[in-house]
Amino acid sequence: GFSVVNYRAVTQEQRSGKELVSCYDLVTGEPLWVVEEEVRFEEAMGGDGPRANPTIVEERVYALGATGILNCIDLVTGQRIWRREVIGEQGTENLMYGKASSPLVEGNLVIVTGGKKPGPTLLAYDRETGERVWSAGEDSASYASPVVLRLGGHRQLVCVNHNTVTGHEISS
Repeated sequence: GFSVVNYRAVTQEQRSGKELVSCYDLVTGEPLWVVEEEVRFEEAMGGDGPRANPTIVEERVYALGATGILNCIDLVTGQRIWRREVIGEQGTENLMYGKASSPLVEGNLVIVTGGKKPGPTLLAYDRETGERVWSAGEDSASYASPVVLRLGGHRQLVCVNHNTVTGHEISS
């Protein structure tokens, strides 16, 4: 799928051995920029390549690829601002069908799901710097994207995990 802002359509693609975050002119279809990663996710049932839509907030693109690479990219120039290896940094394994959840931007946080057990199930990064702010949970992640909901009178981060559904304080 595509995320679209100001005539810019941003998506993720797999081209040979490279996973891409690509931006196209919405009217002409012409490519505007590409950010490449030298990785390939292959899986026969779901197909090759990334599975999630990028998230765009205030002219920044946040994209989580199938192998767990999280990029923050300037929407206009295509310049990478920061990069994290969500799965690799945690020492966990990727999910069978790859990362498929989109990043959630809430306040100054970019929140993404982790890999297999032992957790963390959720990770939050500073939107500006990419530094990890917090991590939570011990269940394996699922393919669902985290969301913010009001449940029981409390605004909270809700995540459907492999075996559980959890609610979390957003800031911590």
